[in-house]
Amino acid sequence: MSKHDDMSTALRTEELPIDATLKKLTREQILQRPSFERLRWFHMLQMQHAELVRVVGDVLELLDGDAETRIVALVGMTAAGKTTCTRAVRNALIRRYRTDASDGAADMPVLYISAPANGERSLSWRVIYGRMLHGGGLGVLRGAKATHEVSGRLEYAHGAMTVAALREFVETMIRERNVRVCMIDEAFHLTRFGESGYAAVMDTLKSLADIDGFKLLLIGNYDLADMMVEYAQVARRTEIVHFRPYLDVEKGKLNQPVELKAPPPKPKAGETSNEWEFYMAVQKYQDNWPCQNVPDLCAMWWPLMLMSVGAIGLLKMALCRLAHLQMKSKTETITKEMFGKMRKTPAALDKIHRDVVKGSESLKDATYGSPSAQAMNDEQFLRVVGGRRNG
Repeated sequence: MSKHDDMSTALRTEELPIDATLKKLTREQILQRPSFERLRWFHMLQMQHAELVRVVGDVLELLDGDAETRIVALVGMTAAGKTTCTRAVRNALIRRYRTDASDGAADMPVLYISAPANGERSLSWRVIYGRMLHGGGLGVLRGAKATHEVSGRLEYAHGAMTVAALREFVETMIRERNVRVCMIDEAFHLTRFGESGYAAVMDTLKSLADIDGFKLLLIGNYDLADMMVEYAQVARRTEIVHFRPYLDVEKGKLNQPVELKAPPPKPKAGETSNEWEFYMAVQKYQDNWPCQNVPDLCAMWWPLMLMSVGAIGLLKMALCRLAHLQMKSKTETITKEMFGKMRKTPAALDKIHRDVVKGSESLKDATYGSPSAQAMNDEQFLRVVGGRRNG
């Protein structure tokens, strides 16, 4: 494999044959391997942090079989870490339903598809249904012919199977394979199609989610927010979970001169700190740096927070690029120019910042568990939970 291919292949989201072997290696062991394997190992590191734990917990709570919610949307900025979150949710759901003996183990509890971005002006439900069937192991139906009944016999009709017929196959597959959740990634593509507005798209999704025991998880960036907010106002069984960055985007000025701040103070027991959570993620990446020469990333935690908008996913992308540039040098020595190349351009960063500010504003008071004027303060909460007792 050429060095030119190292980064693009090492950062692929789909699983590679070598991944299982690399996951078992410690940092000391991986340092003895070729640069591609070291970069892949670093890319696969999964960092647990407070926002990831919160989001995964909220999504799993809403996808619980006893919850009345039928459609859940996971919305966040590009490179927030939604892929890591989706993987964690998917694995947890598979464990949950395959070990649930109360109503029978599901044959295929979770389907995962990606919404099409095919350049068409109208949404192709044929493609959506085809991908669902393929994910359910029924991909052979893609080229199936339509049929109709003639004198009590089924005969092939001219042309491909209708969208309505494909939908019937999808519903049958969901019931027969005991599918509990369908995860639709890149779901913001659903917002770009159709002249009848969001309602037609959401009504079709809602009709799918009305299948007994079945739920939908839509995953996308802030382009998905408008559709979900508009529909959630009239759909009592729809909820939105916001994957938030750690940086206060309304106050943050991203393109600042480099300033090396002292580490943020560790929060007291029971308290949280966005800056501390981000700093701890930086420290974990530093402790697992895939080269012998390790930069003091903790010293530049604040510039890293600005260049990643406080998103762990964007932080990982920047650090992977820095590691790749370091590996390409003959002595694997980091130069000042590498720090300039690891980050997004100021124009790209400004665009991301504007999208996050606009998206966060559109989701204000519209997300699952978001604070509201009706929320209890600490004093009221203590009064309620520590109130009257029996006996």
